[in-house]
Parts: sequence; structure tokens; C-alpha cells
Amino acid sequence: MSGPKLRTDVVDVYVFRRSAGAELLQLRRSRAPFVGAWHPVMGHIENGERAIETALRELHEEIGLARAGLVALYQLEQTFPFFLAERDEIMLSPRFAAEVDGSFEPRLNGEHDAHRWVPIADAPDRFVWPGQQHAIDELARFILPGGEKAEALRLLL
Repeated sequence: MSGPKLRTDVVDVYVFRRSAGAELLQLRRSRAPFVGAWHPVMGHIENGERAIETALRELHEEIGLARAGLVALYQLEQTFPFFLAERDEIMLSPRFAAEVDGSFEPRLNGEHDAHRWVPIADAPDRFVWPGQQHAIDELARFILPGGEKAEALRLLL
């Protein structure tokens, strides 16, 4: 078989808090791929792991967030493919939104060298890839307002 390899072993987790207005956490990569790029929590699914388990593990590894520190975890419906030219791979990643307490501050691991909280209204302009922008839109439209739509996306932990 020729052509790019299709991979589905990555998850994205959009961490947000409701302090002075809703804010979204961005992490700056300190190593390849995407050195210097701002993005959400991302990680690879390990052998035998479910996507939700990966999301929880990556939250702990990348920003020091224990499961008990979550206010809520939501699934995002849309999965956007993206092409990683460096590896000749097409990636499809399940996406989650993790709500944290308004005072939460991340403890970064070696994969990142900085973080910032971005007002949700500014977040689409602060992420490079259209798929990330769509995930932020989904979070803003269906989760932040609360109600029936948000509850339908909320995951039981």
C-alpha cells in the first residue's frame, strides 16, 4: 500500500476554566513535532488503552491534573483529519474538553516550555489549525452555555 499512513492513536484535550470569563489553556511545544506551536493537551494512545483513558493520563502527565481535579470531562463530536508532512501521516484524533477549577494552574512536563490562558472569544485566532478552531467553536457553542446539550456531551467518570 502506498500513500500516507492513517493514524488514529492521538487524542486532543481542550482544558478550560470559568474564572473571569471562560479561558482556554494553551501549551507551547518544546520539542518536535511542532516546536514552538501553541496547542491543547495532546498525546498518543498506548497499547490497549481507550481514548478516554489516554485523555486522563495525558492531563496528568502534561499539566499535573489528577482525575479528582476535574470539574467535568466532555467529549467533542467532530474529528478533523490533519496531515503531518514530517511523518507522511494523516491523523484523526478523538477530542475532549476538560473543565478545571477557576484557580487551576498547570505544572508542565518537559514536552512544553510555556503555557497561557486565552479568553475563549480570542482562542480561535490563537490556534493555527482549522480543526482546532472548530473544536473551540464546539466547546463554546455546546458546552459553555450548559444545559441539555452540555449534559449530552458530559462523560461519566
